[in-house]
Amino acid sequence: MIQSVIETIGLLDTEEFPEATADQQIDRRIIRRLSRIARIQRHDRTQMRLSIARPNQQKPITAIFGPNAVAAVRSLQAPTFRVEGTVLYGKLIELIDKIKVDDEEEKGFWGERTH
Repeated sequence: MIQSVIETIGLLDTEEFPEATADQQIDRRIIRRLSRIARIQRHDRTQMRLSIARPNQQKPITAIFGPNAVAAVRSLQAPTFRVEGTVLYGKLIELIDKIKVDDEEEKGFWGERTH
């Protein structure tokens, strides 16, 4: 588990994060916990460095949870909705979908978004 945390932080900390994650599956549990750590880091003005060394490995695996990774975590935590290729940002306040659709091809919902 620690290795997947280090790999995730390494991925988040890259400059090309959005392009790098196109084919990656990121564990949402790790992102939630990193979000908490990011708040602590901002408050304390610190940076987390993780390192794991194995006995037969010459160089340890290391990752730094720096400003790029913090910004990436913040962007992943933002509520988003994708509608016909358009990304909408906001929080859904009420789900107003009253229509039952039997057709499997017709998927979706109606809702009201906050401003």
